[in-house]
Amino acid sequence: MIKFIQIASALFSLVILYLILFATKQQGIPLFYWAESIPYGDKLGHVGLSAMLVLFLSAVTRCKSFKIAGIPVYWSFAAALALLTFGEITHHFNAARSFEWGDLLANLTGTLFGVAISALVYDRVHPFTKRYR
Repeated sequence: MIKFIQIASALFSLVILYLILFATKQQGIPLFYWAESIPYGDKLGHVGLSAMLVLFLSAVTRCKSFKIAGIPVYWSFAAALALLTFGEITHHFNAARSFEWGDLLANLTGTLFGVAISALVYDRVHPFTKRYR
């Protein structure tokens, strides 16, 4: 069951990365039209998708972490932040997309929310997953 969750989470992560990095309004994705209809929908979409990306990557990595200056950092946070930052920078070079500092800030906010939720969920679920390894 744990492997299934990890594989499903990896697949969902790829879908989210596609939506954030490559999808454009010209493709006719209904999610974009819905996000346009609410105030700050674009930024809220970045926050939500970034948080979900970190949650799914946390499931894939089982909340593994490394330390920077003695502070534990989830691999899922580092990977998501690196991918999202790289993707936002590449938007500057794509005529169909645009670089915005607000999107970068929304991605950072979303990844931080994702880490907080991952930590809460992992603390509650981890004792039960030990017996299924």
